[in-house]
Amino acid sequence: GDCLLENDGAVHLTKTLGSNQSNLRELILDSNEINLDSVLEIINQIGLLPSLRRLSLDANELSVNDVNVIRNRMEALNRLDVLGSFNDCEDDDDEDEGGEFMSDQDDDEGNGEDLDDDDEVNGDRGHDDDDDNDDDDDEDLDEFND
Repeated sequence: GDCLLENDGAVHLTKTLGSNQSNLRELILDSNEINLDSVLEIINQIGLLPSLRRLSLDANELSVNDVNVIRNRMEALNRLDVLGSFNDCEDDDDEDEGGEFMSDQDDDEGNGEDLDDDDEVNGDRGHDDDDDNDDDDDEDLDEFND
């Protein structure tokens, strides 16, 4: 399964670190599906981490406008120097309906290229190389047809 922190996990981790007066120097939260609200909560804890020298939030659910809000908040806390770059942000015009950016992986999804037989993208995609799961697949189809 996925090991993403997501919003709640990232906020909880940061609060725990802040409450322990950690000597943490780098906090890398790249690719954890964190949105602006959670990032702002995380930033509120940054003041409790005086030894922090780098906060990386690349490849999360953040628009260019969100990044500007984050930079302004970090600047107000005089901690802008801690904030890493946002290489995976695109123009707000490139957002999909859900408000998330389409990554290169999203663009290639479903074409079957670059995937191993064991990789799973959005479920089974109609083929199953593992005979052990055939019974589960039949149950899923029965639920779908009901």
